[in-house]
Amino acid sequence: MEKDPEYLPDVTVLWQPGNRKKAVREFLARLAEKRELTESEKDRLDTALDDLYDLQSYTFKVVELSDTIDEEQVAEIFVRINSQGVTLNQADFILTLLSVFWDEGRRELEEFCRASHIPSVSGPSSFNWYIQPEPAQLLRVTIVLALRRAVLKHAYAVLRGRSADTGRPSTTLREEQFAQLQSAQKHVLNLTHWHEFLQCLERAGFRGSKMISSGNAVLYTYALWLIGRVDHRVPLDRLRETIARWFFMAHTTSRYSGSFESRVEQDLARLHGVPQGDADAFIATLDKIIDSTLTSDFWAITLPNGLETAASKSPALMAYIASLNILDAEALLSTGSIRSRLDPSVTARKGIERHHLFPRNHLKNQGISETQRINQIANMALVDWSDNIAISDRSPAEYWPQQLTDKQLPDDRIARQRHWHALPDGWEQLPYDTFLQERRRLIAGVVREAFDTLSDSAYRPAYPTPSVPAPRTTTPWIRVSQLLDAGLLTPGTRLTPRNTSLQAEAVVDEAGDLIVDSRGYDSPSPAAKAVVGSNANGWTFWMAHLADGPVLLADLRERYWESTAADEN
Repeated sequence: MEKDPEYLPDVTVLWQPGNRKKAVREFLARLAEKRELTESEKDRLDTALDDLYDLQSYTFKVVELSDTIDEEQVAEIFVRINSQGVTLNQADFILTLLSVFWDEGRRELEEFCRASHIPSVSGPSSFNWYIQPEPAQLLRVTIVLALRRAVLKHAYAVLRGRSADTGRPSTTLREEQFAQLQSAQKHVLNLTHWHEFLQCLERAGFRGSKMISSGNAVLYTYALWLIGRVDHRVPLDRLRETIARWFFMAHTTSRYSGSFESRVEQDLARLHGVPQGDADAFIATLDKIIDSTLTSDFWAITLPNGLETAASKSPALMAYIASLNILDAEALLSTGSIRSRLDPSVTARKGIERHHLFPRNHLKNQGISETQRINQIANMALVDWSDNIAISDRSPAEYWPQQLTDKQLPDDRIARQRHWHALPDGWEQLPYDTFLQERRRLIAGVVREAFDTLSDSAYRPAYPTPSVPAPRTTTPWIRVSQLLDAGLLTPGTRLTPRNTSLQAEAVVDEAGDLIVDSRGYDSPSPAAKAVVGSNANGWTFWMAHLADGPVLLADLRERYWESTAADEN
């Protein structure tokens, strides 16, 4: 910057006595040696430097607090000021109350979340392959367990100890509510509870974060697990079975997307009348909600309709892959099981892939060129990468008989694989749209079969222990603009550092640049460097705040890779 005439490397020269005009002239002359300046650009630059000069007259507004006011008033003033400036959410306000009245609890919450990102070699930790929560997310779980609230603005009022009679904060009431919060957070951050709950996701067929499209589904299911375990003392085996079914239902139906706070309040209301310690009543209430949600119409109509998409992380698709894990299905035309190949710690593409059953170029030769039609979920199957190469772009009628001959698998094994992979009779000869419609119906049947398996107390998933994270063998250059084009991000998406101790924010603009402090950066790493002052991997630095919760940019990049890999097939 010091050598670049586009910059004024030392702005203090403007405020040296009698030096302002000279500094402006020298800046413009230096820039004119580099490139030609129009009169309008000279005027614009002159105005910009005038605005900079006027910083010396900027009025800072200060709220000076008397040293006699109490902590309650300090917290209230902070919330009122910030609610008018930088937009804070209700979780931020509650975390502020924690900082004032229970700072140790906030630090414990933040440490638990930080530890969830990094594998521990020194002992048990919150690290896992499903979710790396932010403090604000786990705070929601604590509030549900402590106060049976999901709408945070109501929880904020309760934690302030506002009296129902006077409408004014009461120190006694506040202390009572914080005591409940402190008790609940001990359970939320209990590593035994945390990892016992995550086994429910494993039982439900979900192997890692790549299969999770809703962080809210994980967190609010955890809240229900805690209510069942802590308040109603449900035995672990029984609770694991029911919570696995609940998570499968909640994730597949997008139960906690959109107006999720209202939905959680409804679920909590259904549990309101369950007596403390009544395990049977708790399980019966959840089972009733599950059964009333996953009706015959859901399996016959709603789920097949949900499969009519090309979204690479559709809840319906994740339900189908989870179902293949539950049923211990094999990859199509392979002897290897799918769930043993979906190691959440492995990021290399080779191993198992989603492949077009009706190849892209074959469909294009048939006049079908729309990506949305070609990449339909019902046109994709999980195969070994070597089979994917062998299939290439040949028509199903050509490659399918040849593959059956080459593999020489027993007829009963082929029949089981055709069932798991929902292949209609004579599918290779069917018209494409007829094939899609028939396969969606059969996929829904496989998902229902797997879901019913979760009710079998004898079912015990046997997953290999995840290995140490393996490095990606190839790393194609991806730009944020490509994530915008793919619909994984939208202009205006807010980004914050994964490290919650760093106070910074970026916004994605329409060109895919990251705007930090009014300056644009064309990739995540320079934007991260602007925050920390040193080189940083921006893809693992920034969290994107999406409708279903925060997602690491690296995870969005991974989704983009997966979708482009499917396109290449």
